[in-house]
Amino acid sequence: MQYDRRVTKHRLVNIRARHGRLPCLVHCRNRKGELRRFFVRKCTKDDLPAIMALQEDVMLQLPREDIFVVTTEEEFLETLENDFCIAAFSGRRMVMFSNMILGRPTPRHLGFQLGYSEEQIVKSVIYDTTFVAPDVRGFGLQRLAAWFKDREARSIGAAEAIATVSPMNPASCRNILANGFRVDSRREMYGGLDRLVMKKDF
Repeated sequence: MQYDRRVTKHRLVNIRARHGRLPCLVHCRNRKGELRRFFVRKCTKDDLPAIMALQEDVMLQLPREDIFVVTTEEEFLETLENDFCIAAFSGRRMVMFSNMILGRPTPRHLGFQLGYSEEQIVKSVIYDTTFVAPDVRGFGLQRLAAWFKDREARSIGAAEAIATVSPMNPASCRNILANGFRVDSRREMYGGLDRLVMKKDF
């Protein structure tokens, strides 16, 4: 078994898995000292109902709707078939979902909006969406998801990661900056929403 404590600097997070691969058990402690165990694995199309339910749950708790872009059922199906998608479970309940769009010709790859060449798109990945159940926020699951996506991106030879975040969502801004992203630009996206375009080199 391998234990990796590098996931976050501020919380105890142990990844326990053969060779550090998915699936694995993760032990996370929040700032109050509470310890929770989560099972993390890659997703399949069978997870779609749980993903949709979790997204709806998260949307109902948001202070404002414009900080989060809803992913449709068709988009989830397409990314489950073609991209890197993971989820964390507390018992049998999904409490975190995250996906990374690989370097492939899809309209959802932000490189098309940023004027990237085909060669640049192939070498870049998109940290698309991550959402966490309200009752387990504070256990570092967003940063944990980013850590797994970093590992996958490096393993496939990606040169760059791109993401977007609402400047009105301070928690997500802190998490993405802590993961090594930098602000590249600020623009209107997703039908007129204010977004920061974030980039990170590998």
